[in-house]
Amino acid sequence: MIKIRGKIDYFFLISISILIAFSVFEPNKIKEYPSFIGWRTISLLTGLFIITTGLKMSNFFYSVSRKMVKKVRDERALSFLLISLSALFSMVLTNDISILIIVPLTLSLSEVIKNDTGKLIIFEIIAVNTGSLLSPIGNPQNIYIWHNGHIPFFKFILKMFPLFAVLFLLLIIFSFVMSKKISLSFQTKNNKRETDKMLLFVSSISFFLFIISEELNAALYVLPVIFLVYLALFRKVLKKTNWTLIILFGVLFIDIHMLSDLSLINKVLHFLKLNNVTNLYFSGILLSQMISNVPAALLLSQYSADWIPLAYAVNIGGTGIVTGSLASLIALRLVNSKKTFIRFHKYSFLYLFLSAGIGFLLLTFMV
Repeated sequence: MIKIRGKIDYFFLISISILIAFSVFEPNKIKEYPSFIGWRTISLLTGLFIITTGLKMSNFFYSVSRKMVKKVRDERALSFLLISLSALFSMVLTNDISILIIVPLTLSLSEVIKNDTGKLIIFEIIAVNTGSLLSPIGNPQNIYIWHNGHIPFFKFILKMFPLFAVLFLLLIIFSFVMSKKISLSFQTKNNKRETDKMLLFVSSISFFLFIISEELNAALYVLPVIFLVYLALFRKVLKKTNWTLIILFGVLFIDIHMLSDLSLINKVLHFLKLNNVTNLYFSGILLSQMISNVPAALLLSQYSADWIPLAYAVNIGGTGIVTGSLASLIALRLVNSKKTFIRFHKYSFLYLFLSAGIGFLLLTFMV
């Protein structure tokens, strides 16, 4: 049974259950399953997850974060710094990897400062979802949209920048209003982690080469080389790579394909007239709340090739309910606090409501 930090991954189990149900009721289609999977997207996701796991395990980002945090003197400044780090990391490392760096860092800070770290973690969760929307490699849904639409790397960033800029400003305002200028009281505590310079070097070089190979449509050929390098030099990275999420993505390809073939789903989605930008946008946000933003992106892309409103919708839809984004789910499981869970939704639903309005206004000006 798949678990995350000792807790059952129900999202994974539900996806597998849907696959099993389809296999039982339509066994004649099982042989077609491999053709339903976007193998190039899976290869890109696999390479990025291996490399970014290596970057995380090198401890470089942890060391940089801790040194920067030590220079901060009050809660409001600390909140701004952690939000900025979360957003920045998520642009390069994907939002779920960034959460696995920044949340443990913040939890460790709770041992050396007396301030409320639960509120900081809530803002960090929103920040990784906001920061990741800017980059084609910031989260799984962007990786899929970028690859599926054959969109140039920097064009993707340029089109997403207005939304990122306004939503990041909104998050800073949230942080400023909700945080207080209370001095931080640090205790002396030795929690230093040495940076693995060799792992950092190999992962950094691999990252840039892999991105370039994707732009040249050669990522599928570079992936085996990267895998063999880590297998030979850093097997620990392969052990820590999130293979569950990669498998989940493959299962979702099959589930979404099978669901889109159902006459009822087809009728509903055709009734929504997803060729209309407004309908696509609000359907994407709503569907992300219901089934999470990654499967929402996969499903809606079957009915519309208009990638900008789709990308806006599924990224904005990552806030709101915790299951809107896998990164949010992972973060709250790491914290394992009912109080933080409730407080998160108080902030995230307000942020979702405001973000949805802002995104719609931006799209209106674009069209």
